[in-house]
Amino acid sequence: MKLLALFLAASITQAAEHPRLKLWVASIAVMAAGTTADAMTSHGQIEGNPLLATRGTFGAKGITIKAAAVVGMVALQWRSRHNAQAVKASIYTNFATAAMFGAVASINARQQ
Repeated sequence: MKLLALFLAASITQAAEHPRLKLWVASIAVMAAGTTADAMTSHGQIEGNPLLATRGTFGAKGITIKAAAVVGMVALQWRSRHNAQAVKASIYTNFATAAMFGAVASINARQQ
């Protein structure tokens, strides 16, 4: 997550010069928030996904995998940030991902 924070700080500076990148940076922050909310509401709970589970529950392994997935997505998007169509697709993808994880976090919170 530290890498993501450093990336966001660097991107905000660049986004000030390119208006279309402002929404992209915001979409990354929202996606990270949604993923974090999902991870926080899942921590210590039974995990159905064996890739994310440690002894049947969501813990450090799942958090690490989720964080790596977010960092990987952002790294790929960073490489194509100069392509307007790619940035547009990234914005939609990030907000959709945030909505999905936000919905999962809401369900998790109600089950606790």
